Amino acid sequence: MMRPALPAVMLALVLMACSGSPQEPVGATDVYLDEFFITVDGPLATGTVDLSVTNDGEFAHTLLVTGPDGSVIAATELVAPGTTVDLGLDLPPGRYRLSCRIVVQDRDGGIIDHFEEGMRAGVEVVDT
Repeated sequence: MMRPALPAVMLALVLMACSGSPQEPVGATDVYLDEFFITVDGPLATGTVDLSVTNDGEFAHTLLVTGPDGSVIAATELVAPGTTVDLGLDLPPGRYRLSCRIVVQDRDGGIIDHFEEGMRAGVEVVDT
């Protein structure tokens, strides 16, 4: 007995849609901060990179950019909820970490470390 070909065709279409082609490196991108995550599209192109950093969260956050060797490349001031700041960088190829390094004490005396709560993301900078 022959099976219908429709499920196989549907599976092939889903796999093609999910695989996509690799993204082209960009020189500007949006970065979104929220409790407790950072969203950034990549890869980024080497050279001048402009980050538009938006705080979609309820609390103030910062964005710290560290290089492949762990050194601090740049940081924003406090980004208030609902606001956007621009951060321009000059980046060579490598893997960079974006993070929020705020540590606060809650009402019960507990410590809330934004980085430890998940506010970190990696982004690759590649030659174009």
